[in-house]
Amino acid sequence: MILSHLSAKFKTEAARFFLIAALFFAGMHHAGATNLLTNGGFENLSGNFSANSVDPAGRENDKLASSEQSDITGWVAEPITNSSELEWGKHTGGTNFAAHDGVHYVELQGAPAGQSIIYQSFTTIVGKKYQLTLWVKAIGGSTDDQKIRARFRENTVSGTILAEQDFTGAGQFVWVQRTLAFTATTTTTTLSFQNITDAANGTHLDDVSVVMVKPVFTTTKAVYPYDPGNQNLKMIPGQNIVFEWGVKNTSVAPDAGTLKLDMSIPSDVMFKIGSVTFEDGTIVSSGANGAGQQPSLTGDTTPGNTGVTVGSGQIDYSNVGTGSGWGYNPSADFTDGSGSYDNDVRAIRVTPAGTMADGTTAPHVGFRVYYQGRVK
Repeated sequence: MILSHLSAKFKTEAARFFLIAALFFAGMHHAGATNLLTNGGFENLSGNFSANSVDPAGRENDKLASSEQSDITGWVAEPITNSSELEWGKHTGGTNFAAHDGVHYVELQGAPAGQSIIYQSFTTIVGKKYQLTLWVKAIGGSTDDQKIRARFRENTVSGTILAEQDFTGAGQFVWVQRTLAFTATTTTTTLSFQNITDAANGTHLDDVSVVMVKPVFTTTKAVYPYDPGNQNLKMIPGQNIVFEWGVKNTSVAPDAGTLKLDMSIPSDVMFKIGSVTFEDGTIVSSGANGAGQQPSLTGDTTPGNTGVTVGSGQIDYSNVGTGSGWGYNPSADFTDGSGSYDNDVRAIRVTPAGTMADGTTAPHVGFRVYYQGRVK
């Protein structure tokens, strides 16, 4: 794109076009999702912490008896036959037994297998995808002998299993992060952890979180001169230009009707009435400009698979900008052989109908929207 022929004001507005796009879709990443679990770091105790033992490494352990099922805030320990099998640890010195974060952790003792169980129920939305993140650390020398099982169930701790996976550490005294995803089928889901190996040493567990997986969109933008049949075009007054946006979903499907694309038009550009075009999937071309060749902006997507459409009812206009003024009806201020142009359109909003498909795995789902203008 050649910018040397543009006015300083047009350059500023063109830069703003790219900035607005980046800011709008940055918000679609939903950074900082809320942990649905209570006390995932095991820092809070509803009962009294009583160190049953303090070892030279600076580790204090409160070995939970069956009468102390709810002493760890938010969690429940199932009744166990051996009160030494589930421990709430507190680190006071050294490094081998340090918590991953804070000072507390839970140890699922290794012997006998299956006797250490801790669980928590939380609210979920049917059909939504969630991800578990946890940190585990093996205490013994062989991580294969120290496994814990994470399990999601419908409703209660005895409900139908939704997902489960066995986890080990990554070497003695080394914290390692593990993950597990599931899709909710009920409004309440229960997460449990259980030791599944019969060994002298246990596995430490810390910083457990469950978050709803949100849609993640990536965008690409381009502005280029356009005149079918002509090459070597420049951004000069009187030149037609194309604004093009590519949108790709690389995560779960968003809720229907929640996807909106707000696109600004610089004040030095007249909008070409009726030029907004929606195309589903990858647009294959040789790149460049002129002769009707537009760059492909959606990357590794498959045509026709997004699940959304755009008609006239999904397009809105503003004569103020992307923040307000919606409902403006474009009218011709200038007409020539290429079409009619409106001087006052400053923003376009596209709200695709339908639900955009899941794009978790490649080829991802994507579409592009483009519209034309003329440099004043």
